[in-house]
Amino acid sequence: MRLETEKRQWGLLVGSAPVTLTVHENTRHTGPNGSTRHAVPPVDVVSGKARKHPADRGLCETPGRADPLHLGDAVDLPPNCVRCLDYAAKIRAADAPAPPTDAEVALLRLISSGVVFTFSVRATITIRDTSQRSRAAWGHLGRKVDVAVRKLEKKGWVLQAPEYSATQKGVRGHCWRLTEAGTAALEG
Repeated sequence: MRLETEKRQWGLLVGSAPVTLTVHENTRHTGPNGSTRHAVPPVDVVSGKARKHPADRGLCETPGRADPLHLGDAVDLPPNCVRCLDYAAKIRAADAPAPPTDAEVALLRLISSGVVFTFSVRATITIRDTSQRSRAAWGHLGRKVDVAVRKLEKKGWVLQAPEYSATQKGVRGHCWRLTEAGTAALEG
């Protein structure tokens, strides 16, 4: 019954994975519960910001591992390697963009709500979150978010509206908007 539950859970995990994963047993070492079964991608994949998982190697292996795992043929059993199971839920195609961090998600939400503006103050361009007041210079315009918004802009997730619009307090500036990629990153 435990094996059937593990198979069902593995089936759900594999169904949501961006690539087909196969399971291979480690032929060199066995533990008290038998050999360890590893999840193996057929192509290079990544997880997190930049963790690389080479093709035809266990997800738990690092790319520079000096002594790679000795994996046998594919088996029709779910993996029991805890690290492989953890990475299997996080992998994406090697050319897919990294998912947004929690801070980026929070800023994307602010931008989607229409409270992030670019202002020109004494010939200085500044990007502000108008939902929060700051104690710094020009704090009545809001909290400064220049660097974070520029990072999102480089990723292609946000863009500045060309026309002027007013904030909730009536100050005029350029509002920031989500692109289609930014909307997908926020929903994903």
